[in-house]
Amino acid sequence: MMKFTYCVFILVCFEYSFAVCEKNGIRNKRSGEGHADEEGSENDDEGHHEDHTAVLDSLFEHYDTSSSPTHGTGEPTVISVNFQLLSLDDISDTKMELVIDSRVTFFWKDSRLVTPECRDEGDCEDRFDLKSRESALWTPDLYVLNSRLARDHDHPTRNGMLYLIASGKVFLSKRYGCSNICTLKI
Repeated sequence: MMKFTYCVFILVCFEYSFAVCEKNGIRNKRSGEGHADEEGSENDDEGHHEDHTAVLDSLFEHYDTSSSPTHGTGEPTVISVNFQLLSLDDISDTKMELVIDSRVTFFWKDSRLVTPECRDEGDCEDRFDLKSRESALWTPDLYVLNSRLARDHDHPTRNGMLYLIASGKVFLSKRYGCSNICTLKI
């Protein structure tokens, strides 16, 4: 019987669930648990969407994607990271390689994205889908130690979520595949 050990560099492994989303203020609108406007009627959804578009346009008008949320303050940008290991796709003793598939979720606060309603009136319940504006948003870089190849699953379509909560909290979730160098002792 062959005996071997291998190393995996998993920092944190959490079960990705609706509980994580609920904790951070994200609700699933398709399941009927989403944020409802005061009237609660379906006819108001189109007007509500137009309001969101106008709010997002104003927030991103002078937004600088090259600067972190705390740039110039002397404070670090605090980013919470959840890591879910989806699968171990391959363990190769000849290549000394471990191939994994994972979902990484980032949470951070960007005070530049606090909506006027939240700042002025304390109404911080709105949520905005930012999928179409990801290129206009500062996002943290992901570096994986000991990786030979890392890729995000964007083809044929983007495989992730990006939401903004009116208080400036940003929620980004992406699926990544990674080939990692891993010393095996056989």
